[in-house]
Amino acid sequence: SILAVLAMTPKGAYFANIAAICAAMAVSFVVSAILLKTSKVKEDDDIDAATRRMHDMKAESKGASPLAAGDVTNDLSHVRKIIVACDAGMGSSAMGAGVLRKKVQDAGLSQISVTNSAINNLPPDVDLVITHRDLTERAMRQVPQAQHISLTNFLDSGLYSNLTERLVAA
Repeated sequence: SILAVLAMTPKGAYFANIAAICAAMAVSFVVSAILLKTSKVKEDDDIDAATRRMHDMKAESKGASPLAAGDVTNDLSHVRKIIVACDAGMGSSAMGAGVLRKKVQDAGLSQISVTNSAINNLPPDVDLVITHRDLTERAMRQVPQAQHISLTNFLDSGLYSNLTERLVAA
């Protein structure tokens, strides 16, 4: 585009046009340098966050499901009502509840009911709540007396198989 401007420049005005182009370049550089200096992000935080995301994605792709701090560590013998909850309670949690319900029924645990719900509609009598790790904190505020499991993928069959084995053993 600079060549096009110079091609359209009348004879004798080359110096003025080249000076204007250089001045515009200098102003653009100074303004962008100021903007970059004032909006500087801490690189350490970004690298740490990116590393965590990378490890989570690698674990998820290998079939592992890294659980968050709200994992079930208590006795599961009293669990009679399990709810798989998501933001709206219609999409991913419904599919996850279907997978878990089939595994629970196949294991002969007819006394345990598995349903899905929106986090805002969790009943107070729920024993175990399964949510995505980004929503676990909200679910814990909604029903603090229940046990909570955090997951990264509602269709992670391995997590549901492990939970079913633990329920059978309890």
